[in-house]
Amino acid sequence: MKPSEAKDLNTFWRTLSDIKKLMKYSDHELEPQFDPFDRKLLKDLDFEVIHEVLEMWYDQDDFPLKTLITRNIENSNLTKFVNFYIYFRIEQIAQDLIEGVDQTKEERTEDFAFYDLLYGYKYLDKRVKKVCESVSESVENSRGWFLMDDDTFISLLTEVVEESKPKKNKKN
Repeated sequence: MKPSEAKDLNTFWRTLSDIKKLMKYSDHELEPQFDPFDRKLLKDLDFEVIHEVLEMWYDQDDFPLKTLITRNIENSNLTKFVNFYIYFRIEQIAQDLIEGVDQTKEERTEDFAFYDLLYGYKYLDKRVKKVCESVSESVENSRGWFLMDDDTFISLLTEVVEESKPKKNKKN
């Protein structure tokens, strides 16, 4: 089943599990025919389905999903689909950026660029915008540390170490 053929949120989620299939669908076939953030639909959502699909996303190579979203992010016909993806992925992407200690500078730069693309999405739904804003400060702090040159980092680290040393009492 294609995402556009889904009649409820559980079915829509299941259509998102095969990224390779999603890559082959046209814009019309990707866009759900309902508001995926509708409270009535969310109330009936099986959270086990969310867990299964997110596990599949994490188990598969993230590159096709990034490619799919990047390819469609300027397309105003796919706002529901892109917003849905951003809503469920932005927190994980932010967490990866904050914790990205095992990544090369190139990988982190690429991840920040993808985050910026999602965060700057011009058709961002107000409900998705709240989620984005909740993670933005942490990501920006992480970016500040990541972009810092070695001399500045050493200087700040030295300053922190000096401030944390116990003060010696001077006797007169």
